[in-house]
Amino acid sequence: MSKRHPKILLVEGKSEVGSIPEILENNGIPWKKPFPVFIKNMGGLKNINRPKIQAYLQDSNTIVIGIVIDADDDSNRAWSSIRAHCGELVEDLPEVLDEGGFIGSSSRGVRFGVWVMPDNQNKGMFEDLLLASFKPESQAVKALSERFIEDGSQLIDSFNELHRSKSIINAWVALEEPGEPFWRESVLKKLDLTGPGLSPFVTWFKMLYELKEDQ
Repeated sequence: MSKRHPKILLVEGKSEVGSIPEILENNGIPWKKPFPVFIKNMGGLKNINRPKIQAYLQDSNTIVIGIVIDADDDSNRAWSSIRAHCGELVEDLPEVLDEGGFIGSSSRGVRFGVWVMPDNQNKGMFEDLLLASFKPESQAVKALSERFIEDGSQLIDSFNELHRSKSIINAWVALEEPGEPFWRESVLKKLDLTGPGLSPFVTWFKMLYELKEDQ
């Protein structure tokens, strides 16, 4: 059986798996095999739990593990859930997550980091980070998508307000690149992936995994 990659990032779904490498490449981190970090799709927040985190932390091959989750409707609650899962496994977990994310270490010296999307402070999700990164030439279609979702949300009783940003992104993609998921390179290149909206996350990622530009 092959060994696990020594640097791992646990994420909720395939959106992050597809998008994060593009974001990093646009910010000077080459993303070619062998990849500097293995991004693991955990298939939902429920699977980023204490047994899974413990297994990665206690694997002798692991030197860095990061976790990216959505705040959804409460960033503090999302952070508290990670603190509860980690318990005594990770040292010096603060009660309140800093706006720059968390970077620390486990009791056995594994570097450990957490980022709660979009910015460790506010409610939302990964898509909110992307919504703040539109290039000027894409703003008109973004505005049209926002109006469409606003009108639609008034007509559909089951509309999930928590997923408004996800709905706007998907509507925008349907207009810009019909049939494509938003994490495709052809879609993401229409966003400003080097702008200030993404900079804090990129900085956290580089620090956690000790990556240098164009390494």
